[in-house]
Amino acid sequence: MYVIDGVPISNNTSLSNDKGNGVIEANDAVDFGNGANDINPEDVESVTILKGASATALYGSRAANGVIMITTKRAKQEKLTVSYDGSFMASNVLRVPQDQDKFGQGWGTWDRSENGSWGPALDGRMNEWGSYNLDPQMKKHYSFIKDNLRNFYTTGFEMNNNISIRTGTEKVGLFLSYGNTTSNGILPNNADKYERNTFSLRGNMKFDKFSADVNVSYIRKDMTKAAAGQGKAGATMQQELIQHPVDIDYSVMKDFNDIRYDGNNYYTWYAQNPYWVLANNKNNYQDDRIYGKLELAYEVMPGLKAVAVSVATLPTPARNYVQPN
Repeated sequence: MYVIDGVPISNNTSLSNDKGNGVIEANDAVDFGNGANDINPEDVESVTILKGASATALYGSRAANGVIMITTKRAKQEKLTVSYDGSFMASNVLRVPQDQDKFGQGWGTWDRSENGSWGPALDGRMNEWGSYNLDPQMKKHYSFIKDNLRNFYTTGFEMNNNISIRTGTEKVGLFLSYGNTTSNGILPNNADKYERNTFSLRGNMKFDKFSADVNVSYIRKDMTKAAAGQGKAGATMQQELIQHPVDIDYSVMKDFNDIRYDGNNYYTWYAQNPYWVLANNKNNYQDDRIYGKLELAYEVMPGLKAVAVSVATLPTPARNYVQPN
């Protein structure tokens, strides 16, 4: 369980599947992470872990597995201060499955429509390849393509940008922040993107015996994930990648709208162009959340305060837009 500035936050993910025809169905088949992803690390001042009886005494059965208590940054007595933090990170594939480099397309004998490398020994001769429907027919060398699978992947990147404004006096404090995280992974066709925008407002004031504290955050997340695992032909990326002879270059088929490599003229009947799969069989996730609190206090007498607290957590049902094959 997460508690941010005294506000319990759900760490669950609630998904609904929007088929685009007005019908929304429950769906949690794709893992897009949990509610803890909503927290902007740049807003965190301190973290405390509660376990056992101390956690359940404060938050009941929901805290049976412990509580992560987060205190966020807020304004102190200080001049107007504007801060910016940014970072950039690039990533590449470390390891990929290793292919044998002795035998090429076919099954026992050479077959231009086969999707595996069980054919004759690679000897560099010129072979026709691609759909029988093409005119003129395409030709290529019957040779091993080095780093074929590695070159299918791209260079990924992640950018983080955070800006905050804070100012305060003895009586009033104000803290505003905006954070953006954008990540585009190693898959082509923007098939593994993540973007989170976080807006936060935290203010406090104190006049004589009266004090007020307000804390409001809005989070918007947009994610794209490629279909993974097993499935029918053309359903999942990994299945299409491994059903591919070692002598056919992935990269020449990037333009899946090209008549030579589209769904009607792909070289094999048993698989689908992996670039088409990434562009069309992916899951798009959208999530909006607002959480915060308003706390009003009045000092009745020294050592005794009357406190009223209003807490709100308003997650909208996250939409999982699945693009069918």
